[in-house]
Amino acid sequence: MPPPLLEDMSDPTEEDALPEWALSRWQNIVEKLRARWEAEEPQSPRSCTGRQSRMRVTWRLQGESTLWDAYSKQGSIDFNGILGKEKGDSNPDLHEVIVKTSTGCSACLACLVLHPYGWPKFSWSIILLLAVLWDAVTIPLQLFDLGAFSATLDAVNTATIFFWLADIPVSCFTAVDSDGLLDFRPRSCIRDYTRGWCLPDVLMVLGDGIVSIVGANSVAAAAGTQGLRVSRLIRLSRLVRLVRLYKASATVESLVDYVRSPLIVVLIGLAKLILFILFVNHYIACAWCAMAYFSDGSPTWADGHVKSPDDFRELYALSLHWSLTQFTPSTQDIGPSNIGERVFAAGVVIFALIVFSSFVSSITNQMNQIRTWNSKTIELDAVLRHFLKSRKISTQLGVRITNFFKVSQKQKAKTPLESISFLASLPESLKIHLHSEIFLPAFKTSGLFSRVMKVDYRLLSKTCSRAFKEHYCPPEIDIFIEGAAAPGVLIVHRGEMIYQPRALSRFTHLSAVKPVRLQKGLWISEASLWCVWSYAGSLRAETACDFHLLDSDAFSRVCQSHGGALVAILRKLAVLFINYMEERAQQSNPITDMPLSDEEWESLLDRSDKLEKMKTMMMQLALPRPDWK
Repeated sequence: MPPPLLEDMSDPTEEDALPEWALSRWQNIVEKLRARWEAEEPQSPRSCTGRQSRMRVTWRLQGESTLWDAYSKQGSIDFNGILGKEKGDSNPDLHEVIVKTSTGCSACLACLVLHPYGWPKFSWSIILLLAVLWDAVTIPLQLFDLGAFSATLDAVNTATIFFWLADIPVSCFTAVDSDGLLDFRPRSCIRDYTRGWCLPDVLMVLGDGIVSIVGANSVAAAAGTQGLRVSRLIRLSRLVRLVRLYKASATVESLVDYVRSPLIVVLIGLAKLILFILFVNHYIACAWCAMAYFSDGSPTWADGHVKSPDDFRELYALSLHWSLTQFTPSTQDIGPSNIGERVFAAGVVIFALIVFSSFVSSITNQMNQIRTWNSKTIELDAVLRHFLKSRKISTQLGVRITNFFKVSQKQKAKTPLESISFLASLPESLKIHLHSEIFLPAFKTSGLFSRVMKVDYRLLSKTCSRAFKEHYCPPEIDIFIEGAAAPGVLIVHRGEMIYQPRALSRFTHLSAVKPVRLQKGLWISEASLWCVWSYAGSLRAETACDFHLLDSDAFSRVCQSHGGALVAILRKLAVLFINYMEERAQQSNPITDMPLSDEEWESLLDRSDKLEKMKTMMMQLALPRPDWK
């Protein structure tokens, strides 16, 4: 008796001869499949759903003259190689539309280009902010004699010069984001940087180097107090560095984009306002302190308040206190002692009046925004407590209800895509990337796609953008009923659902049909991807549920327009899947909407692999192609 047709077989050698029984059985299966595909609406045995299983048009042989062409169009597919890959492999970032250079010296430089939103660039931005904050705090302090701290200050300043020198190539080789398109070409990155911060950065680094050299020589050549003061005035020219505060502001805005919580965004805004007030007071305090520190002997505000005008720490503490009181209705015992100090104090009062009023207004707006977000929850809580009080509900029961209310508010349904109108205006590349990050994990829970998705991530990314939809269902609602047409695959995302298969009393070996509690990530009615399908049971939401719907018609259109190796694999598997379901129906096995098990998909993929090996063997033996035209 000849072995089974799909038995695993090795590659033929020159001495091997193809048995006649194998050719005959191969011819029979090919003729049967061809007859089904060429029919306008191929019929198949009836399933337990009461409908005929009709293969979708996409999976038929359109544009191919023979079944041989269908298996040869994309070349031989190594299923074992696909299944042998580790499941933990991370998917490449193929959804992101980027521009790269692939030839010449630019190809080597392209490897050095940083992703503008990657973690290396994020870490560099954090260091940049710390460097700017250090400069903003310490530059005005270099006017004064800081004692032992001066050596530390000089060492850190030297380190920051090298940091800003390194920041030039880092900024030069950072990819450009232009309306959602990431351009990694070195030429584009350099051109964008030269049009922006390149010239200011180079000039400031050169200025820092010159000031450091001149300042060191001045200190070495200086004699007495006057020479040291000249050296400190030269260092004060580093105030030009404060231009980088504008660059730091843009960096902060980009870092805020990493934050997902609206409350944290508001808190960051409050922190920025407080830091602004502190820095303004720091500079006013340094200026007020300098009036007494560099006095030429005339009366100053420090007379009678400090033991020595050269004691910087005490001078700065009193100056900072005086500065803060100008912004608030506070009192202190320090006042101007000459006309210059009085004019400066009057200017600070006017400036503080404008800045502090704006500061208070901004703080109020930020707090009102937080209250607005929580207003609905606060209102519902008040109504619930009024209800419990008016109905005289017992304390224990009332506490239980209130706690459940708090927990339910924390477990709110996710914001649907359709509720954010702005997302519809995103560029197509960003839209595909967004939908891929939301829906692509669903393919990893499929018994089939988790095994073949590595073949073509781009097809699945298009599917996520054009065929997936989000749905929300309140509790105790029927999601679908038996006999209704299935629009696509339902994928459980959140909540509890109960699937009730159709009563199968005609199968004598089944005494009862038990309902099934669905797990997260389960694919329901996956047969609708391959054929016209009617639900073989009913599905009910036990709690509030979220689920994804993969529209079968949209998925077919995406596959038909995309083509490629994965579509060729799916066409073969569609035939084998329908064959398998028909065999189950003929054997009086129950047909439900539940997905095939991992073992069943493994078996179908193995059968498809063996068909590939049979095709390869026939091609190597130069078997003449049958004339079916």
